[in-house]
Amino acid sequence: MKKIFLLSALFVFAFGGDLFAQDYKKLSRKKLRIEHQKKLNLIDSLSQELNSSNVENLQKLNSIDSLSQELNLSNAENLQKLNSIDSLSQKLLLLTKKNQTIQSKLKSNLELLNSKISLLNQELTIEKEISQKLRDLATIRDFSDGTFNDEELAFITNYFKIELKSNVYNEEERESKAFIDSTDIQVSLEGEAGYAPAFYFKRNYNTSLAGDLDKDGTHEIIFNVEETGGGNAVWFNYYCLKIFNGNPYEMFQIEFPCPCKESEDCGDTRGWIVDVSGDILTISSSCFLEDDANCCPSSDATSKYKFDGKPRLSMKKK
Repeated sequence: MKKIFLLSALFVFAFGGDLFAQDYKKLSRKKLRIEHQKKLNLIDSLSQELNSSNVENLQKLNSIDSLSQELNLSNAENLQKLNSIDSLSQKLLLLTKKNQTIQSKLKSNLELLNSKISLLNQELTIEKEISQKLRDLATIRDFSDGTFNDEELAFITNYFKIELKSNVYNEEERESKAFIDSTDIQVSLEGEAGYAPAFYFKRNYNTSLAGDLDKDGTHEIIFNVEETGGGNAVWFNYYCLKIFNGNPYEMFQIEFPCPCKESEDCGDTRGWIVDVSGDILTISSSCFLEDDANCCPSSDATSKYKFDGKPRLSMKKK
């Protein structure tokens, strides 16, 4: 703006030169000097303003140059930062690819490990089953000798002792005791021999009535027991000793219905097991007709029953 003003002033001054020349002759010398001095003062003032404007412009140019240098430096820094970001992006991309590769390998290794663990578990299960079978084989009862072992005898005699102590004939709460010899076992309450409630059975048993008779994975021994209430009357019952692996024994009396006809009676003795085929027992019983004496049944009956293998349950007719 100042430049335009100064140029305009110079133009006016130059244009007015001709007018000054025309009036020059008309003015006196004194006035001419005054006018000339005014013009010189004006020129000097305009020169000073022009110089001042040039200085300001130079300062502005220097400021612009400084700003340009700062902008260049900033652009250089930004370029470096962009290059650094690009380098980091490439590294991140490489790391991402490596991570994906590692994850893929880990997944593959994990699947392989799970597969091996599954195989090991299967092998371990098979080994456990084999070990259990070996233990079972080691604990399988050998029934070929047809003789109760000491542990079995101890369990059976203790079972009968408990039965006697709770017997209805034991009003005096007598103690029970066992007598064992090489062939016969007697468990009775204290009292005169032959007049105290008692159980009698043999050390030996029928091997055909021993084994897994009910097909439940355990073993059974069915044996015959003579019982008395303390007088002349005696009767016979079959008992079952179940032999488990781990939980050794369980025992119960076998009850089965009389196989005789409705018009006949089995009496005190319900029957005898005469044959065993798998879990099928053949029972034979003497049958009393109406006119038969108590000592002498005149008929008999035979029937087959499926062995349940459950405590104190009757035989089921096949």
